[in-house]
Amino acid sequence: MQRSRIRSRRAKGITPLLLVGAVLGLATGFLLGELFAGRSPRALARAMRPGRSPGKPNPFDLTSHLQIELERVLGPDAQTLELVPVARSSIELHGWVSWRRTRTRALNTAREALGPEIRLVDCLLVWGEDDAPPTGEFPTPEERETA
Repeated sequence: MQRSRIRSRRAKGITPLLLVGAVLGLATGFLLGELFAGRSPRALARAMRPGRSPGKPNPFDLTSHLQIELERVLGPDAQTLELVPVARSSIELHGWVSWRRTRTRALNTAREALGPEIRLVDCLLVWGEDDAPPTGEFPTPEERETA
């Protein structure tokens, strides 16, 4: 006598559900890995809260605030400076200044205004000291007469 094995219909339905669950879990893991790679668990927890925006401040929004601060500290020399956002966490400071002291004040003011999360790249040049010829974009300061 031949014995037949009795299988329930339930056993067939579990395998596809397990496969679909595994695929959805992997897809979710890859998606979260791409979105939050390199961030701390605290940043991930903050990003998952409703009403909070993840990540660092956008340097494109900070340039107007930084320009106002530079004008307050430097006065007329700030008009020759240009702020160029080059990446999500980096700003370049371009232009010509008349003195080394003005260059130092501009860099210190910009670093204080931006904070540690935004990288500041120094591209400032000093009239009469740097080898690059003037571009004609900004007037050259008058040369001092020596007696």
